[in-house]
Amino acid sequence: MCCVNFTVVIKHLMNRHQLQVFQTLEPTRWKRFMWISRVLILVVVLSIAAIVISLFQKQIIHIPEIRERAEMYSKLTQKEANQALNSSEKKLFHKSLTAIRLKKDREFYRFPFIRAQKNRPFYPVRAAFYVNWDMQSTFSLRNSIQKLNMVLPEWFFLPDSTTSLTTNVDSAALNLMRKNKVAIIPMLSNYFKNKWNGANIHNIIHSPAKRKTLIANIVFNLKKYKLNGINIDLEELKENTDDYVIEFQKEVYETLHPMGFIVTQDITPFNEDYNVSELAKYNDLLFVMAYDQHNSSTRPGPIAEQGWVEAALDDVCSKIPSEKVVLCLAAYGYDWPIGSKGSDVTYQEAVSTALESEGKVHYDDKSFNLDYTYFDDNDIKHQVYFTDAVTAFNAIAALPELTSMINDDEKPYLPARLSCR
Repeated sequence: MCCVNFTVVIKHLMNRHQLQVFQTLEPTRWKRFMWISRVLILVVVLSIAAIVISLFQKQIIHIPEIRERAEMYSKLTQKEANQALNSSEKKLFHKSLTAIRLKKDREFYRFPFIRAQKNRPFYPVRAAFYVNWDMQSTFSLRNSIQKLNMVLPEWFFLPDSTTSLTTNVDSAALNLMRKNKVAIIPMLSNYFKNKWNGANIHNIIHSPAKRKTLIANIVFNLKKYKLNGINIDLEELKENTDDYVIEFQKEVYETLHPMGFIVTQDITPFNEDYNVSELAKYNDLLFVMAYDQHNSSTRPGPIAEQGWVEAALDDVCSKIPSEKVVLCLAAYGYDWPIGSKGSDVTYQEAVSTALESEGKVHYDDKSFNLDYTYFDDNDIKHQVYFTDAVTAFNAIAALPELTSMINDDEKPYLPARLSCR
């Protein structure tokens, strides 16, 4: 009996020895293999199907025609256009080509090229505004500063009733700007305690003594922080004449410019508070604030409609030398609850709110701005308007001469001088 059992054990061991390494007599492994194979095949088939569908499906995000296409059409003759274009493209050909050619005929749009010089290292201007109170501003500054040669930080403020400056200098941002050797041009703003203080500006600029004191304070702080100039941003003024605004700017320029400081000023389009022709005499640069066409105090609407931006540039560039003009572009939006004042939102906030509320973002191919509506937790309807990269691109493309990059040996025109806010 023992021998029989021993023989059986030996045969069993011999049979086990003959099995392959991954071979098993159990059926479960084969079943698992078959199911895994089926799942993988299904995933591959679905992926291929998704790719095929996406190739034949229309774009979900609609980006309107921009002006490069009209530039391309300008190279076609009338006969070529009739042969090559479909009916809708023919309409675009005639309409856009006419607009582009009219633009090219406007001599005041030709920006003379100014290379960086020892006394003017900031040409051509690539500027951005900076604020302490928005972390996104800090993030953008760190990511973009190597592409800039000028930063305008909101650091100098005029209180309600004095000529003394209130400063709020961000030391970390200041060190970053110094490290990257950009021109640091702080804004002098009359926005203080959440409102524009036009009354105090009226009191200052109507008094020769107060003007002198304020300018002395500006010089003191520029030297204290080793800054490169000043950006005068006085808004919502209470003036019946532009004489005092001009006189103040003249005194600022005649005091600071001989010291080597850059003198600049922000101007609002179509605003009679700013005599652009006179102010250009007393500024190195004028920043055209081509935004806030609609703002928190107005009804909902585009932040910077394309036609409005072009009209603003038409107005300014026909009055002053184009080399003094810096086009300022919007990079934000406003959120208006129905029946209430609006509040400003960043691009990121506008996009996040749209995603969370399932608001459908609409790109208006007339204004070139974005908008959508949504309902908040209290079932109140909101309207949101904001801008994006395409908005900015179209604003730049409004001036064909500014968008063409040139070689040094050609008769040059200055590429777009821009500032984003």
